[in-house]
Amino acid sequence: MNRDTIRNEARFIGDGTERECFVLPDMPQRCIKISKPGHGRKQHEHDLKLYKKVGKRPELWKHIARFHGIMDTPAGEGLVFETVRDFDDEISKSLLHFLYHDHKSIDERMFQALLDLEAFILRYNIILKDPSPSNLLYRRLDPERGSFILIDGIEIIDSVFPPLQIWARRKVKRQWKKVIDRMLKETKNSPDLQKQIQKFLIRKEEIQRS
Repeated sequence: MNRDTIRNEARFIGDGTERECFVLPDMPQRCIKISKPGHGRKQHEHDLKLYKKVGKRPELWKHIARFHGIMDTPAGEGLVFETVRDFDDEISKSLLHFLYHDHKSIDERMFQALLDLEAFILRYNIILKDPSPSNLLYRRLDPERGSFILIDGIEIIDSVFPPLQIWARRKVKRQWKKVIDRMLKETKNSPDLQKQIQKFLIRKEEIQRS
């Protein structure tokens, strides 16, 4: 099944700079990332090394989309992942989607989920190489709770070398700040939501000081 066929069957989910992502027609709980024409295997090779590392630490799947291996297609080799879905089986939407289209859903529960994700990436030295809110999917676990899942653009520093650990922690914080800065940028014309984000930042600082 080539790329055009998948698109025509409305299986396309989204794309990045180098790859496109499609729901697998026969396995809707899984999706596949395929390189765009003109792009090589560089991103695939990075991900294969990354998810081999993640696979040795099952606790990391809590906030990282599960990897299910390689699949050959007429459009090229693809990497297969879980399709991140909400409790009602809808495909989970990104933080960027909510910033653009659904401010009402950005509430205390979502802010708490952001705090949980920040604590997670700090604990495990997960660097958001691409800190775009489009790489953070908000999975609604039920009508009252949600959790953020990282779907792309990450690196994990698991060295026990103290200077590298210190560097990694600083890098994690810097990249996370870019996510928050993007939230503020995308909501500059929404004073009420800006106030909510500022309250979230104040609360975060209070938690970190305690």
